[in-house]
Amino acid sequence: MIKKINTEPINSYRKERAKASKKTGTRVKTKARVRRKMHSNRIKSIMAEIGMSQQELADTMGVDSSHLSRIINGKRQCISLPIALEVAKALKRPVEEIFQLTKESKGK
Repeated sequence: MIKKINTEPINSYRKERAKASKKTGTRVKTKARVRRKMHSNRIKSIMAEIGMSQQELADTMGVDSSHLSRIINGKRQCISLPIALEVAKALKRPVEEIFQLTKESKGK
């Protein structure tokens, strides 16, 4: 037998939001989610300083060289924290020295 779930709190919330938007004639605004995207990275210049190739860095990190290429060339703007830490560990530099972040709002 399937047990019915009480959805009344959710439905009443939706009804209140619909009422508010009908009164004002516009949609009820919600907070824009702030995301941080990678503005630039210094991986290529640091690799040149220490004399490491892209393939050596990919092998040290344990990732595919094509994935690393997309990060280096800025085609991947949002990378995971574990990958950023692996890059920093392989290059023996702090993460802050390698990556620069910018703030962007999702809705804009």
